[in-house]
Amino acid sequence: MTLPEEEILLTAQLVKGDIAAFDALYHQYHHTVFANILQYVHQTDIAEDIMQEVFLTLWLQRHTLTGAVGGWLFTVSRNEALSYLKKALTEKRTKAALPVEELQEEALDEVLYQSRIEVLNEAIDSLPPFKKEIFQLCKLEGKTYNEAALLLNTSPAIIKERLRSASGMVRTYLVTHYPAMQLTTALVIILYNK
Repeated sequence: MTLPEEEILLTAQLVKGDIAAFDALYHQYHHTVFANILQYVHQTDIAEDIMQEVFLTLWLQRHTLTGAVGGWLFTVSRNEALSYLKKALTEKRTKAALPVEELQEEALDEVLYQSRIEVLNEAIDSLPPFKKEIFQLCKLEGKTYNEAALLLNTSPAIIKERLRSASGMVRTYLVTHYPAMQLTTALVIILYNK
């Protein structure tokens, strides 16, 4: 048999799910496919990853193949390499579009947010146990006065009064211990809601 006839036979066997045919085609073409990809990406580790993807695609799409697979492998490997380059370029442009100052501001905002949460938790921890429990149930867990009253075996009126007192104590703690800290909208909502 000539090489093209052998390749056509291997392709026909591959279509039927013959792993030995797949291995034979892999050994016949993997160097060529790798070299083709490397022309585009210029990085051996990335070229190897793309090559593996190409042969995985060959296996997964084996039912659609007709004739010899050499041209198919060449086309798919080129398309995969170009797809990788396009994706890499898009990611590079996206990163370049975000100014360093903006990224630093986002990181600073996250640090400020976390520090404010820690301060709020510190203020909540300073509450007497019963008021702390009411504050956590109503302000942090979103329970109604009635729900909290059922859980704590008391009246909704007591829950409302103690919650108002607890919120005042938290505000006082924050103003006393952290006078320079500005209350964020979220903290204001938590403290003044209900």
